[in-house]
Amino acid sequence: MKHRRFETPLYAVAGLAAMFVLLVAVNVLVSQFKWRGDLTADRVFTLSDGTRKILAGLSSPVQVRFYASQSDEAMPMGLKNYAQNVDDLLDAMRQASGGKLSVQRLDPKPDSDAEDSARLDGVDPQVFPNGDRIYLGLGFTQLDRKTSLPFLAPDRERLLEYDIARAISAVTTEEKPIIGLLTPLPTSAPPSMMQMAERPPSPAVFFDELRRSFELREIPFAAEEISSDIKTLLVVHPHDISEATQYAIDQFILRGGRLVAFLDPMCVMDVPPGGPMMGMTPPSSSTLSKLLPAWGAEFTASAAVVDMQNVGTTRRGRAPGLLALGPDSLNRDSIVTGGVDSLLMAMAGAYRGGTPEGITKTALIRSSAQSEMSDPGFIQSSPQEVERNFKPTGEEYALAVELEGRFRTAFPQGKPRTVREGEVALPNAAESSDPDAPTGLKESAEPTTIYLVGDADMLFDPLAVAELTTPFGRPVLVPANGNIDLAQSMVEQLAGGDALASVRSRASRDRPFTVVRKMQAEAEAKFRDKIAELERGLQETQVRLAELERSKDAGQQSILTPEQQEEIKAFRAKEAEAKRELKEVRRTLRREVEALEQGVKWANILAMPLLVAAAGLAIAVYRHRRQRAR
Repeated sequence: MKHRRFETPLYAVAGLAAMFVLLVAVNVLVSQFKWRGDLTADRVFTLSDGTRKILAGLSSPVQVRFYASQSDEAMPMGLKNYAQNVDDLLDAMRQASGGKLSVQRLDPKPDSDAEDSARLDGVDPQVFPNGDRIYLGLGFTQLDRKTSLPFLAPDRERLLEYDIARAISAVTTEEKPIIGLLTPLPTSAPPSMMQMAERPPSPAVFFDELRRSFELREIPFAAEEISSDIKTLLVVHPHDISEATQYAIDQFILRGGRLVAFLDPMCVMDVPPGGPMMGMTPPSSSTLSKLLPAWGAEFTASAAVVDMQNVGTTRRGRAPGLLALGPDSLNRDSIVTGGVDSLLMAMAGAYRGGTPEGITKTALIRSSAQSEMSDPGFIQSSPQEVERNFKPTGEEYALAVELEGRFRTAFPQGKPRTVREGEVALPNAAESSDPDAPTGLKESAEPTTIYLVGDADMLFDPLAVAELTTPFGRPVLVPANGNIDLAQSMVEQLAGGDALASVRSRASRDRPFTVVRKMQAEAEAKFRDKIAELERGLQETQVRLAELERSKDAGQQSILTPEQQEEIKAFRAKEAEAKRELKEVRRTLRREVEALEQGVKWANILAMPLLVAAAGLAIAVYRHRRQRAR
């Protein structure tokens, strides 16, 4: 008996020891194999097809040097964990490259060879306020070409795969594609401003991103010819563009060029410093008046889209001029919009009309059916009036379109005559054409592609990026939505960089709560008519009351009759009642929206714990019943 008393504990200890040895052995064996599981809906932790395409296309080896101060105690744990994520991504890329990508991991300690190597690669140390220096960057080399990512900010984690893929593409490409840029807007800030503000060297991150990937060649806005070595043209807010320049774009398209154009019924960014005050010009509009009719894309430069289902917000509250668009507004079948989840547009215009034979038009971005067109100046100056008088047309307006096919010239009479200063332009196209100009192209020989977008403001920092601060006190600009990703994907797609475009689009994944937003819009629509009715009644009451008050104060000889006094009293009571009822309706609307938000939050917080608890109870009941059955 005594022997048996010790037998059971010994078996238990032996079993635990065997399990421990087995666990260690399994871990050692499994650690020899690299395997990554990705259970996210969008496979965000799996290499994109674009990255795999770039890696598969490597013709000669690329060396990546990963500098991380992992052994330095000054390295924050958050950066150490992020460095591990970078290491995992590099390892996945190395495996996908089939051996063409080699990764060297270096820990730059003071006065070491690794620190000298980092300096040569352009990877600079990040300095803490207390003087501690740490490294977290990448250097890339292929043959005699090299580039670097000086610091991998965790705030740009969504762009990490794209940044690395772009760097690999940069060292493997002998010549960058040339992108022509035609715009009257500034794309780079004066050096003094940059130094004072310590900001990136342009007012729009988008143009900086283009300069990294392409040779961005700025074309004079009054140009009458586009160089033949430019294959892709970017036009941004062509305010007051001349017919001669439109003819140059026309001929560029007909010879096979590809175009991305951002037009705008009200470009808020085209305002002098200080705003439209003291005689300064207000925000301007832009269109391509001669070209669009020939392409079958009617664009009204005097009307912007108001979409109450996708209305944006500012610090002041709801802004009907802002469109906060989610996946439901984007064409999921297009390569340039299929990977984008959110956009923010301001005073956006719409493209309508039928296309001529031989051209296919595809809507890339649409508003919801809860939309109407309105004057952009009125939207900006009276947002409350716009909401109060809103009447949806039921039409889903195309905010961006893709045109494909063989295009015909918009200038059948030839190149328009340049109007010199002091001359008057002739209305007849035949009379105004230049008789000495060579006959231009009349139709494109090969199909080409044009992207047209109804807003130019979306490219600039206020709508496109958010500024965060690193632990070192330096600002980092990160995407606030998919604006820059969409625009760059369009340019990269037309310039032949579709692989990079598909990688870039993943950085815009925002996954907005479209269902919640739709429910909020429905709740607001339910009360909108009631609020408008109450506000109209209140306004009429206040007008009548003001008239009676004026007659009362018109002069000492004007004495109100008892009936008039009673009328004033009744109107004041009616005014007070209307205000009270209006306040109550708005309070009810606010409560419904807040209740909806709280319901969604609690559902997200409690759903999984309740599901686990229910599963546990079900298992316990099942086991209890089995035991009783025995």
